[in-house]
Amino acid sequence: MADGIAETKEIKQIEKLYTALGLDKSTIASNIHALSVSAAKPLQMQPLPVSKNDKGVAEKLDTSILDSAILKLHESETSDVQSLLGTIFANS
Repeated sequence: MADGIAETKEIKQIEKLYTALGLDKSTIASNIHALSVSAAKPLQMQPLPVSKNDKGVAEKLDTSILDSAILKLHESETSDVQSLLGTIFANS
């Protein structure tokens, strides 16, 4: 699909992925369409909206400190997803 063409075997792999993640595979076609349409538009940088709960975040960005525990959690979750994807795509 990176080449802009959605082949049947690629759709089957995406269906397996959606099922494994507990997503509704009937939304695949509309999701692919939405991504293909958005990919055709030029990318524009826009400021992210700040919610009521995040007051002062913009001012704190320069002094933020990364939480190593959260980074390790994200790294672990990423590894778990990579393993899952590896088993899904290895079974094709």
